[in-house]
Amino acid sequence: MSDEFTPTGALAHWDGRAANLRDWSDENLLEGLAQLGIKTDKEQFAKDAVAAPTQASMEDDWLEAIGKVDQNMATFVWMSVQELWERWKVDSWPKDRLARMFAYLVDADFSTEWADRFHAPTGAQVMTALEAFIAAQDDPKAVVDEMVESLGMPAAALTKHGRPRTVLGDDDLRCAFAARPDEAHKGTLGHVYVLGGSVGRTGAVRMALDAAMRAGVGTATVGTDEAALPLVCGALYESMAQVAPKASEAPVSAAERLDGEINKRTAAVIGPGMSTSSHAGQVLIELLPRLMVPVVIDADGLNHLARRPEALAGGGPRVLT
Repeated sequence: MSDEFTPTGALAHWDGRAANLRDWSDENLLEGLAQLGIKTDKEQFAKDAVAAPTQASMEDDWLEAIGKVDQNMATFVWMSVQELWERWKVDSWPKDRLARMFAYLVDADFSTEWADRFHAPTGAQVMTALEAFIAAQDDPKAVVDEMVESLGMPAAALTKHGRPRTVLGDDDLRCAFAARPDEAHKGTLGHVYVLGGSVGRTGAVRMALDAAMRAGVGTATVGTDEAALPLVCGALYESMAQVAPKASEAPVSAAERLDGEINKRTAAVIGPGMSTSSHAGQVLIELLPRLMVPVVIDADGLNHLARRPEALAGGGPRVLT
């Protein structure tokens, strides 16, 4: 693909949103793909889908075929694979697709958009489909392991390094919601610190705060980007807020300051809606080994951590979502 490629027709107005792609006709979709060098139709797409082990592998094949293009065009290609699979109801990748559909629907950042994309407007519908699919299998456990692995978490990883797989049941959770003493108040019921949120991605951190309050924590504080602070604060009723980390701070200085803030809390959540900038990643890598309190690492916190997994060494208990 030439670096001077200029899209025409509907492709020239592609805005990167899957919901809008659903409004495209088959002809517009296929014409856009043809501009990028991908020739397909309903029959050929079904054959290619059956030959590909997963949806992701077909996306990779198409991206490799078109060569170097800008991110917007690459997004169009892999979203087209998803849209055509849904639109033409191709009988392939059932575990791969169902697992990814479930994962995207429960992700706080993308739930509404991805529910629309996958033609499954409610989480209840996805859970019903997931339960029915698993129940119909001869070996449900093996199917679940395969689905987990398709989401990027190899089943074997759950038992690595002497950390056994744990399935939480009602009895395990019931003890976490024991009756509170009459003299209990917010100062005796724990304080969680949620680090995350950035411009355009404030929903996740607000949902994390809401979840903490609904679970019964006494007090919650959020540390978020300076530009995102007004957006986050506008939705807070009970939580406190502060700028963290500051863009002007060196990563080590920011980590030292946050160390003092977070270690005096009961627990922390890091990552929901977090900036994907290298500065945020460096702060996280410097910060994690210093934290002695239990920490849940989520969303882009995991993406930053994937580049420097050694940051998990030391510190207190960690939960990777």
